[in-house]
Amino acid sequence: MVDMSLCAAMASNPENPVWHHVGQIVMRLFNTQTPPSPDWLITLASPHLSWHDELYDGNMVVRWATAASAVPYTEEVGQSVVDTLLYIASIDSLRPHIPVGIWTWLKKQPSLPPECEGRQKGTSGDVVR
Repeated sequence: MVDMSLCAAMASNPENPVWHHVGQIVMRLFNTQTPPSPDWLITLASPHLSWHDELYDGNMVVRWATAASAVPYTEEVGQSVVDTLLYIASIDSLRPHIPVGIWTWLKKQPSLPPECEGRQKGTSGDVVR
């Protein structure tokens, strides 16, 4: 449901000021360490974030991977994690911060939609290597 809402918001107008506020809320969730943390929301919202923004750093990548690892696997969660993983891996400055264990999600081989950021940006030679 969250993923569908985020997709609808992005499809309507990615430049919409509302989307900026959604991104700020999600950023705050990355910094939340008190239980119960909203790991499922971080996991499902992450493919829709602009990881190229200078606000996202190595700590955010580690927090995202921690959240993704805590969420029970479903096809939707698998798509979200792999999409985000490939997207983050396409950014040279963030790639070194990806925890090694999160790469095992690729073995689950969730199907990715053709229009997702991870598929578009994360299939370059640098990422694949």
